[in-house]
Amino acid sequence: MAKTVLVINSGSSSIKYQLVDLETGEGIASGLVEKIGEPVDGHYKHEYNGEKHELEEPIHDHEQGLKRVLGFFDASGPKLPDAGIVAVGARFPLVAFHINLSTSDVAIANKIAKTTRESSGGMRWVKSIGVMLEERNSAQGSINMTNHTKTPIYRVYETVRFEAARYGVQIIGSELIGIVPMDALVETAEYYLKLENFDKDNQVMEKHLL
Repeated sequence: MAKTVLVINSGSSSIKYQLVDLETGEGIASGLVEKIGEPVDGHYKHEYNGEKHELEEPIHDHEQGLKRVLGFFDASGPKLPDAGIVAVGARFPLVAFHINLSTSDVAIANKIAKTTRESSGGMRWVKSIGVMLEERNSAQGSINMTNHTKTPIYRVYETVRFEAARYGVQIIGSELIGIVPMDALVETAEYYLKLENFDKDNQVMEKHLL
């Protein structure tokens, strides 16, 4: 029996997966789930043995999406109990974070993004680009954070605020897209509230409920 690895890449509103032969590196089966948690029908696609299976239905959360993925494997193959899986790999949770600026000049947003993102010499674990919000006539920094434990939300926010001030621009709002790890928000609150002797494992109520 071939040894395989199930690789799962979960974003804020999507899941991508692939069952890989550990010896050859070839993909055996793959698929994706899109538009999770959005007010429209989500999209599933599963491919195995040259056949594609697709489905559209509302997808309320990632748990529902993963259950449907397991159903595709069971119904369309290969059946996971017989697939010889020896490991499951998953990407660290992505934090999708947008910062809105008090300017309609998207060039400024792109200059700030260039200073912020890792690929241009900025912060590690950060991807960023400037975009224009036409309906608000406002520029935005669209940011993906691939490891919030190494580069936290508050550090990204403060860096954007500092860089924006160089151009006489202020932050007028921000938003989180999709789900976000609780610890990412707790550490942000801890920073801005300057909490002393704070123990998130014992003092956050939800930690005792999960």
